[in-house]
Amino acid sequence: MRTGASLDTRSLQIFLAVCDASGMGSAARDLGISQSAVSQQISRLETMLDLKLIDRDAKGFRLLPAGRTFEHHARRVIRELDATERAMQEFHGFKFANLSIRIMDSLSKTLSNEVVKALHGAVEQMQIGAAAVHRHREDFLAGTVDMLITSLDFDPDTFEIHHIATEPLVLIAPKGAVSADSFELDDLASMLPFVHYANQRYLGVIADRYLARQMVNVVRSIEVDQATAVIDTVRYGRAWAITSPFSLLDQSFDEQDIEVLALPKPVPTRPIDLVIRPGALSDLARTLATRCRQYLMQQMKMDLCRIVPAEAMPIVSSETGR
Repeated sequence: MRTGASLDTRSLQIFLAVCDASGMGSAARDLGISQSAVSQQISRLETMLDLKLIDRDAKGFRLLPAGRTFEHHARRVIRELDATERAMQEFHGFKFANLSIRIMDSLSKTLSNEVVKALHGAVEQMQIGAAAVHRHREDFLAGTVDMLITSLDFDPDTFEIHHIATEPLVLIAPKGAVSADSFELDDLASMLPFVHYANQRYLGVIADRYLARQMVNVVRSIEVDQATAVIDTVRYGRAWAITSPFSLLDQSFDEQDIEVLALPKPVPTRPIDLVIRPGALSDLARTLATRCRQYLMQQMKMDLCRIVPAEAMPIVSSETGR
């Protein structure tokens, strides 16, 4: 290739039109330009590359070996340019190039799809992950996460908080293990092992504080680290647990095997909030929080009301923020 020369998109497009039409005359008609203009562009390419691309002497149209190789690479370049143009056109519809969201483990399966729907068309790239709540603060303050759906408390003077719901914790036990009308936590603790969330799990901390206030002596315990594992352990391990009502929306929950009971008062509760840093994400966070509230309310009416006692039902907020 001659020094100082460079290829351009128009030349590539004309060369490919000649290849597709199997001749310069047909290509000129397809392009709406003169045959001489097409011939000049091909000659310019050959001069620039210092190679013959097309056999002009043969009857009909024939690409030379260099021409076939050039055609292959030219098509790749044009495809990439077209893809780049489409991507840039689509980007005009997005308000945000990238967004990272963490959802508390007990709600990740329930809300992930709703988060995707709410952000569709507004965010070009999104990362949605489930994470134990105790990691939320560290990830958020480190700047690796833009948005949290969490039960941790954040300072409302520093962060923008959109309250989604408040949920009282519930007791779950194998079907028939306890009477819904009257039961003693101490009796349950002496009869069955207690399923304990792994250390640092915020839900486990709340449950431990509650049992301490109730002066319940847990004799045997089983430690797990996920809400799904809690449900499975109660069902198959003949154990009991204190958990979140929303975690019972998990597909692994089966009301035929597990009893859901309201805890003796005072019942521990936890908030569910959407948290962001004040700024450009405010409108998006407000929209997402509203969608989460609507979806959780729908799930409560369809499923939770059938398995969770009325006094233990979560309270979905009607607020836009707090």
